[in-house]
Amino acid sequence: MALPSPAQLPEQPFEISLSIRHPAIDPAEISRTLDIEPIEAFRAGDPRAHGSLEAEARTHSETYWVAVFSPDTWPMHALTPFWPEATARALRRNSRLALEVRLAMVCDHLRTRHREFLQRLHAEGGRIALRVTLSPQEVTSFTLPQSVGRALTELGIAIEFDLSAG
Repeated sequence: MALPSPAQLPEQPFEISLSIRHPAIDPAEISRTLDIEPIEAFRAGDPRAHGSLEAEARTHSETYWVAVFSPDTWPMHALTPFWPEATARALRRNSRLALEVRLAMVCDHLRTRHREFLQRLHAEGGRIALRVTLSPQEVTSFTLPQSVGRALTELGIAIEFDLSAG
């Protein structure tokens, strides 16, 4: 029996994204290093879009980069581990478990593959946040695994929860 990949799991009632703010880094370097394309990015010093609320500031004061961790956008090497069929079935039925597993996967991926880069960004004055947007109708509770808390602390990543989805 073939093992399912995370891309074969159904859409979940949550979204996990990573945002980076930095005094000067080129967003293309972030994308290249993390091997994921952002949904939004601009570089410090780039002109602001017309209609910006900060009309007096004509350029961005810092670099901003944000990407969503979703099974269809992750690079293939980030999709490990593959789950046995029984675990895949449990994830399909249990949104809370799916959230905990995906958070652990994201943190493990960032810690094992990008620790030095993220620590460098932090040392240079960057701010990094992992944002979890959830549907409170579907995910009424969850546990933040200890491994996730350790990885976030080690990497200097804040975690934000948005419970307004749904």
